[in-house]
Amino acid sequence: MKPDCDCIQKSIDNVVKQFNSQGFYTSAYFLDQDLISGSLSNTIEIKLRTDVEKRSKTKKWVIIHSYCPFCGKKYK
Repeated sequence: MKPDCDCIQKSIDNVVKQFNSQGFYTSAYFLDQDLISGSLSNTIEIKLRTDVEKRSKTKKWVIIHSYCPFCGKKYK
């Protein structure tokens, strides 16, 4: 699925513009953007504690969006 909007690029451009206006040279990108499809995802980290071992385990759950989280438009 590919985004059918330019919200991602607009967001990146706004961030770069803001930092450049303060005299900083910068580049920006989303860490959670799929490079092939361009869709965004979110990672949820869950810490589980087992009482027997008295230590925690970490699990990650990745949510891949089927719509633009900025404008709500469904991905193609």
